[in-house]
Amino acid sequence: MAAFDRSDWSLILKYLDTNGDGSGVNNAVGDYSSSPVDFFIQPPKDSVFGIGSLLISMEGDGLFRACDYGAIPALANGVTIQRTSKNGIVLKDLTDGVPIKCNGQWVSVAFDRNVTEDPPGTGNWQTICWKLGDKLPLILAHEERLAFTFNDDFTGLDSHRIRACGVDALYLHGTQAEFHQELWRQS
Repeated sequence: MAAFDRSDWSLILKYLDTNGDGSGVNNAVGDYSSSPVDFFIQPPKDSVFGIGSLLISMEGDGLFRACDYGAIPALANGVTIQRTSKNGIVLKDLTDGVPIKCNGQWVSVAFDRNVTEDPPGTGNWQTICWKLGDKLPLILAHEERLAFTFNDDFTGLDSHRIRACGVDALYLHGTQAEFHQELWRQS
């Protein structure tokens, strides 16, 4: 049986980025309509991440209507969110085959959505808090990643970031099942 010690755990507050380790671009504003780009997080060797929630933020001028994406028109392809292997094999599709194409669709995966509208020209904000589980977080073992795939033009936004919140636990000679059991026992 693996030894799990909470002193080996550290809090994760990391932006998803283009390298998965915090060293890449973390602002998803760009034109990805001709070539999709993944913004992801991936645990380093000998680690396991337990992701409890995601904070998704967007900033832009204009109204954040339910039928738009941020303050830009609805997306043609949408954003997909998947747990994958490092080779891109889909282990779990968190949007269940239905990409997020507009603000209103975030409610289908995340219940907490807040829009802050400031005076014109100062930028409006949308924040979405996606709680991935009440008791058990989304587990990412080494060489697994949580990826948001962007496949549209997001240049009309001023900012678009995703932040993962959870724990980074050393994975000591155990299995994912043992890690889940220990998380459940200690929650």
